[in-house]
Amino acid sequence: MILDKKNIKNQEQNSTKNRLKQVFVIFILGYLVLVAKLFDYVSFADNSIKSSSYVKADNLSRPIIIDRNGYTLAHDIEVPSLAVNPRLLINIEDTIDQLMIAIPGGFNRDSLRKKLNSKASFVWLKRGIEPHQKAAIHALGIPGIRFEDETNRFYPYSNKLSHVIGYTNIDNIGQAGIERHIDSNLLKDSNFYQDSKNIQLSIDL
Repeated sequence: MILDKKNIKNQEQNSTKNRLKQVFVIFILGYLVLVAKLFDYVSFADNSIKSSSYVKADNLSRPIIIDRNGYTLAHDIEVPSLAVNPRLLINIEDTIDQLMIAIPGGFNRDSLRKKLNSKASFVWLKRGIEPHQKAAIHALGIPGIRFEDETNRFYPYSNKLSHVIGYTNIDNIGQAGIERHIDSNLLKDSNFYQDSKNIQLSIDL
């Protein structure tokens, strides 16, 4: 009888220890989950801040360039660009035919086929298309085709003073002349956009 009481007592003690171990394990697991969620939140917040800063900087428009009389020599314009999610296309060959009809001479068939066969979810097809070209393609209703508004540089007087003004590339980044000077110096100054958006030259047309 005494032995049975000892066995019962030992069983109760072991049961209590097991319950305590289970509670401890659950507590540790809960703590680890909490730490993991906190880490994810901090990482997400950090990435959001970086992403937001990047978008803000990337969306800054370039300054207008004017001559000494106030005539505009260069300014930004919004243009549509053509892109695609190849994964959503139904028939690649039909898509090629339709796009080449919509923009005559605007594509190389082999190059276009390669882009449409891409495994990526976003591929540029043609940057800076005309509004009527966008309308023609939009009317086709091709799945996966999309349009992105981009900023391009426009020079009202074409090549006049181009040796001084310079030019920008497809991403609207200055490559020569005043345009390059803008990217190399002025756009790095956070106060530039608070002071003026125009750059006035001492020369005229």
